[in-house]
Parts: sequence; structure tokens; C-alpha cells
Amino acid sequence: MWADNLPATMQSRSATSDSALDPHSRDRSHDRLIALGVLLFATGFVGPRSTLASQECAYVASDTLVTIETTSNSIAASVPVGQYAAGPVALTPGGSLAFVGTEGQLDVLDTQRNRVVATIPLTVDSPGSIGSLPIPFGPYNPGPIAFLPDGTTAYVTGTYEFGAPARAALLFVIDVATRRIVRTVTQAENAAISADGRIVYAVRRDVWLQATEPPRLLFIDAATDNIAGVLPTLPYARKIVATADGRAVYLGSTGHPDSQIIRVDPSTRTVTGSIDIAGELTDLSVSGDAAVAYATTYNTDVGYFVLLDLSNHTEIGRIAFEGVPDAFAMTSDQARAYILLRPDIHRREPAVGVVDVATRAVITMIPLRAWGWAIDIATVPYGCSAPLCEGDCDDNGQVTVDEILAGVAIGLGGPPDSCAAYAEDDGGAVSIAALVRAINNALKGCG
Repeated sequence: MWADNLPATMQSRSATSDSALDPHSRDRSHDRLIALGVLLFATGFVGPRSTLASQECAYVASDTLVTIETTSNSIAASVPVGQYAAGPVALTPGGSLAFVGTEGQLDVLDTQRNRVVATIPLTVDSPGSIGSLPIPFGPYNPGPIAFLPDGTTAYVTGTYEFGAPARAALLFVIDVATRRIVRTVTQAENAAISADGRIVYAVRRDVWLQATEPPRLLFIDAATDNIAGVLPTLPYARKIVATADGRAVYLGSTGHPDSQIIRVDPSTRTVTGSIDIAGELTDLSVSGDAAVAYATTYNTDVGYFVLLDLSNHTEIGRIAFEGVPDAFAMTSDQARAYILLRPDIHRREPAVGVVDVATRAVITMIPLRAWGWAIDIATVPYGCSAPLCEGDCDDNGQVTVDEILAGVAIGLGGPPDSCAAYAEDDGGAVSIAALVRAINNALKGCG
């Protein structure tokens, strides 16, 4: 054990910490933290600040927010959010925050601490109107979430249900730093953002007290939030995908028994082609080079993951599943797809199916406790199962001198259940790296 080599004065410190510390002196506490860090460094146990490794993780909105390590395909964490995470999930560029839709609100999760740090009510406080259509006030249920490339702004659609088919849908603009709604732009049910962050694409379908107008695609200037153009009279698109090269926008239009993928040229704002696809389309993505489209469909009682060549509009692969494939997300290298599978007559339990794109084979099934509603994949800076805050024994977002000394006491052989906020080494004791992180958290703050 590393503690066997520490000076006797430090080994006895944990036993006298209560009497030796003045709880009313913040300056003395700060000095003691620095002194403890210096002592650890001087005795040869501490090097530069240790950091947790970044990992690519899948985040699944279910009864909780479930985190999956894509290297091991195992569940790494389950974080409670809202009443029920039955809405969208999207991670900010850089992966530091996850936005999760729950009933009438967005919960914001800090991926370093695996903790909800903010709640954004998706609410209209007073009645208003957009054009000739009145906008009801009250809570809206979150729909698709899209971030500007710099991560400063989120565009979120929200729906107010009157009872099918009548409803109102709004496009909310959220400041990510303050986690506040700054404005509503227009009526819209889905949204995506161009790779350069200049244009927000949104589908508008007016459904109000049984009166329905044909859907249209809106082109919104992200700098002003003004509508810069409209492509009218389109089939309703449940998914919008903007290609990385900015040359195309693909709309996934669900039908029965067949669906359609529509190609739009954003420079001319015209439809330039379409692809028919068998079954009810549930989700859509496009490869980084815009050469291949990936889609999930459901046909009677069989789910499929489908690959389409976008150059000649032909199907180049199809993998069947038991269960309804409600949504999917691709790894950053697009080598694997993680597909949410809902129970049907063939599948009894919900799961995430993992597909190897190159071999067109199912790698594994990851069981879920409850249905998954949405999924996103991102590389997060502190790993999929990052601790809430190393050293924060009472989980209040701060690390104190006493909590540091509690970690030292565990390292000296004390009961490990006295503080669960420390990583352990192979011998079961608190690791030196964990103490270093805790000292830094105390000096600089959690998160």
C-alpha cells in the first residue's frame, strides 16, 4: 500500500483532523490543501495532474440516461433525469454536456460529473401568435435538438398537444452558457444545422384544430434567426440531415408501406432527387463523405438497418432485426451503428443492437431495462463512467479539507465506505491519482 511509505506525521493526520482543523477559516483550509499537495509531490507519489481519459460513449434516453462504452459495448452509467427521459438526447460539440428531453423540459447533464446541472423549462409564458396562427402558452415537449458548430447555441423544437392531430410546434433558441431560452423563431417540428453553422433547416407543418397545411422546409439565417427561404409542398419529414460538405440536405419522409428520402440542394432550395425505401422509415443518417445513407425501417414485423449508395440511389446492404428500430447513432468513424430496438411480437425486451457496417453483421445486443427513445454518440472528455467529482464525499459539488483527509484515511487502511467519491487502486485503497484530482477539485472547483 502506498500509505506505508508516507511520513509518520501524515499517517497520523487523519486521526487528528477534527481537532487540528478550524472549520471557520477558509484561508487555513486552502493553505492546508496546498501543503498536502506539496507533501504528496515531495514524497515522490505525485506527478503532474492526472486526468481521466476521453472515450466515445453512446447516450440512450430511457427511464434514465444510460451511458454505453462503445469500446466494450457495456453499460457504464445510469443517471436519473426528469420524470422520464422519453425525449431526444444530443451532446454538445466537444461532448462536455448532454441535453436530454423530458416532459416539458430539457435536462442538462455534465458528462464529467455524470450529474444533471441545469433544467430548462420548455415553456411559453403567455399566449401569442406567429403570423395568423395563435401560439398557446404552457409547457412544450422537446423534439429534435441541434447545436451550432461552436456549441454556443441550441435549436430545439417543442410540441404542444391538443389531441391528435391538432397541435402547435415551436422552434426554441437556447443559450448553452446560460441555459436559458432566448427566443422562439417560428413554428417547426424538426431541425438540423448546416456544417458551417450558417443555416438552420426546419420542417414546418401547421396543424391547428384539424386544419392542416402542407409541410415545407424553412431555411433560417442562424445569425439573425430570420427565415431566408422556403421550399413549399413537401411530404412531411421526420428527420433532416445536412451533409458535411454543405451540398445537400436529405429529408426522411415516413410512409406506409414505403417511405422516401428526398434530396434538396440548399444553394438553389430545390428538390433534386428522391429514393424510395421499403418499410416505414424511423431514422436517417448520411456518411461524412456524403456517399452513403444509413436508415432504419420497420416493415410489418421486421426491422432493418439499410445502406444506400447516394450516387446511384441503390440499396447496398440490409440487416434484419427482431424488434422495432426506433432510432440509431453512428460511431465517429462510422464503422458501427447503435440501434435502439423496441419490443414487438418477436422481441420481448428492449435492447441496443450493435452493427458492424463493413461486415453487415450484428456484433452484440446490449439489454436495456426500459424502452430507449433516443440515442446519440460523442467523444466525452472524461470517459463514459466519469465520477461525479473526485473527493466530493457528500455530493454537494465541493471538496473540503476534511473530505481530502477522508481519502487519505482510506488510503491508510480506513473504511472505504466512509467516502465513495474516490477511485481505488488495484489493492483496493484510494489511489494517489484520485487524491491529486480531489486536491485540484478542492482548489479549482468541481467540473
